[in-house]
Amino acid sequence: MAVRRPMWLDAVTGQPRSFTQGELDSLIAEIQRRTLVGTSLSRKSTNDANLNGITDTRLQAGAYTTNAVTYQNPADTSTVTVTYDRIEQTVTATGYTGKAWTEKFTTDATTLRPCYYEAGNIKVMTKQDVFDTLVYPAITGKKGAANLIGDATAGNLYMVNTTTSVTGASNVDASTVYVDTRANAAAYVAGSIPNTLDQPQTTGEYYLNVTNWNATTGLWGGRLPAFVKSDGSLIKPYSSAPLGDNNFARRFFEWIQDYIYEANESHVGYRTRYEVSTTSPATGAAIRGSGMIDTKLAGQTTLYRFVNANDYRSQDVPSGASTSVKTNYLWVYLT
Repeated sequence: MAVRRPMWLDAVTGQPRSFTQGELDSLIAEIQRRTLVGTSLSRKSTNDANLNGITDTRLQAGAYTTNAVTYQNPADTSTVTVTYDRIEQTVTATGYTGKAWTEKFTTDATTLRPCYYEAGNIKVMTKQDVFDTLVYPAITGKKGAANLIGDATAGNLYMVNTTTSVTGASNVDASTVYVDTRANAAAYVAGSIPNTLDQPQTTGEYYLNVTNWNATTGLWGGRLPAFVKSDGSLIKPYSSAPLGDNNFARRFFEWIQDYIYEANESHVGYRTRYEVSTTSPATGAAIRGSGMIDTKLAGQTTLYRFVNANDYRSQDVPSGASTSVKTNYLWVYLT
């Protein structure tokens, strides 16, 4: 692993200078703010998504009995199970090429890369230097992976919420990814025997949202590294158009996006992934948003209905307090 201090050129003297640690930290933070992670979530309507499915359970009434002599012992209540398998994960493939520009920063083995100043010499970062110096720290964060990916304000990270309107976030789909239901105990009455077996009510709705991020536009007021062109000359952040500060900054962050995507797709330890589970799927995983609770009534009651001397009816129906069966979470982690 080789972390370099990128080089910049003094606009007044033209002399090479090295980034301070503070300047490097600021640039890494700006990369975090401006670039997409490379892993996205969407809602599938076909209930066959590639993240774990989860179940909603509820009680329903048992079959009623009728007898011409006396009340019988009816069938017990039973459980209705509905599966929700709606959250689809997509990883952007390596090969993203950003946007075209006059002097494009490419990502092959001979790419133009930032340079650094060492022992009186200007040297070009290797591709691995770029990952070690800029990309990996931007992905993990200075305080560790869990602190970054668990931050509710971190841009372009997904979460599950009980509403489609979350401050600092955008709704991915207006349809739910999970619905919690329970039997509506008040709907079962003796005078209606035989009651409809399954009479649910919705008790919780959950939606997929994503925290907002800042696109690669506008001036970056902090330090940017110089690049070496194929002819050995320098691309300087303070150059005139078309490589002025604004254009250079835009191109720089679009260029680094390629590296973010590559690391996210294939570099072990730096791949952002999601899973739905009741427990943490990996060390350092962070919960994103609200827990998706499966609740269920805790008991049953036998109802009786006398229709006439030849028709004694009974039916077991859901009753009791609500109890939590399990809680699933949307987790994000680095793998």
